[in-house]
Amino acid sequence: MIEGLDLLFADESQPSALGLGNRLNQFMSDHHGSGRLIKQERIKSQVYRLHFELEGQVLTLILKCLEGRIAHRNELVSRRWLPAVGLAKAGPPLLTTLGTPDGQSVWHIYSDLGSNSLAEAMDSKQKIEATVRFIAEFHERFIDHPYMAEFRLFGGDLGTHFVESNLRDAILTLETLTKDQKTEANNWTVVDRLLERISVIMEELPTRLKILKELSGPETLLHGDLWPSNVFILPDRQVKLIDWDRAGAGPIAYDLSTFILRFPPQKRAELVELYREAVYPTAWEIPPYKDLNLIFETFEYARYACLLIWPAIALWESGADWALEQLEEVERWFEAWEVVFPALEDPA
Repeated sequence: MIEGLDLLFADESQPSALGLGNRLNQFMSDHHGSGRLIKQERIKSQVYRLHFELEGQVLTLILKCLEGRIAHRNELVSRRWLPAVGLAKAGPPLLTTLGTPDGQSVWHIYSDLGSNSLAEAMDSKQKIEATVRFIAEFHERFIDHPYMAEFRLFGGDLGTHFVESNLRDAILTLETLTKDQKTEANNWTVVDRLLERISVIMEELPTRLKILKELSGPETLLHGDLWPSNVFILPDRQVKLIDWDRAGAGPIAYDLSTFILRFPPQKRAELVELYREAVYPTAWEIPPYKDLNLIFETFEYARYACLLIWPAIALWESGADWALEQLEEVERWFEAWEVVFPALEDPA
C-alpha cells in the first residue's frame, strides 16, 4: 500500500488523472511494497516527477500523459524498434503504461534519469562527442531497416513530404486569415508578413526539394526532436534518448539539423565533422557546407511552418490573444535566422 496517492493532483485540474491514483498504487505495491508519496513536481505540461519514500529509501518516477497515438509510438520505440537493432537500453526507461478511462490518453511511468541531460552539460566536450557518436550509430543501424514502413505508419514522414506539406498548410491557413482580415477589419499585420515570407520560400521549393532528395542522406528511423534536453548521458557513459513523440522515417539530415542548430555557430562544423567521422564509410557522404546550409535551413523553416499552423487555426476560429502571440514568436524565429555555417560558405 502506498499512502498519499489519493491526493495525487489534488492541487490542480487534471481530468485525465481520474482513477490514476488507484492504478498507480497497484503498480507501486506490486513492485515496491509499502511506502508513501512525499512530493510531486510539475516538470512541464502533462509531465510530473513523483517522490516516494519506500522503507527509508527515496524513489523518484516520471509520470507523463500522452495522446493515445503518441503513447503507442513511444511504446513501439521502447519495446520493439530499438530492441530490434540491439539498442533497447538506449531508449526511454519505460516501466509501464496506464490508460485513461475515456481511452483518449495514456499515462507512461518512467524511471527518473535525474540531472544527467546533455542540456545541463553543454560545456562538456566529452559528453557532446559521446552523443554525436551515439546518434551516428543509431541512425546507421536503422538505414534500410525492414521496419521502415512501420516508422512511417506509426510515426510520420519527416522528409520532403514534411517540408512541402507544412509549408503548403501554413500558406493555406495564413491566406484564410488574410481574407478574414478584409471582411472583419482585423489588424493582424504579422499574418501578412508571415504569408509573404513563406510564399517566398515556396517559390524556392522546387530547388530546395531537389537538393533534399539528392543530398540529405539515406532514410532511417529519426528521433524527430533531437534537442539536448532529450539526450541523457548516465554516469556509466550510457547514452539514452527520451521523448520520441515526433519519431518517424526520413533522411539523416532532419535529425542532424535539429541537434546541431542547438549549438553556437562556431561549434557546428566540429560536430558535423565528428558525425562524418562516425558514419564513414558506410552510411552517408555528407555534402559540402554550402548544401548543408540550404538543407538545414529548409528543415528548420518547415518546422517553423508546422508550429505556426495551429495558432493560425486558433486565431481564425476565435481570435485568441495567445494565438496571435505565438505567431509573433514564430516571426521572431524567422527574423533571427542566420546562416548555419557562415564561415564555411563556398565562395560565389
